[in-house]
Amino acid sequence: MLNWEKDESSTVYGYKIKYDTCPIFVTYHKKEDIAKSTMYEDAFVNNQIFSWMTRSRVSLDSVESQNLIGCLRMCC
Repeated sequence: MLNWEKDESSTVYGYKIKYDTCPIFVTYHKKEDIAKSTMYEDAFVNNQIFSWMTRSRVSLDSVESQNLIGCLRMCC
């Protein structure tokens, strides 16, 4: 799907920075009986901006979050 050299879809877990890209996979319509820890408040702000939350227990100060923020700053 991403045209990467091997299929890593089972290990993406929502997003992954690789090859100067950061695909983000979101379950937008969630079932009501899912765990509260995965009940993220993802939403379209408008037709160009999507607001999403990182995995639970990942702080803004984590290396993972800082890599995502850096990737977004380079793209926008």
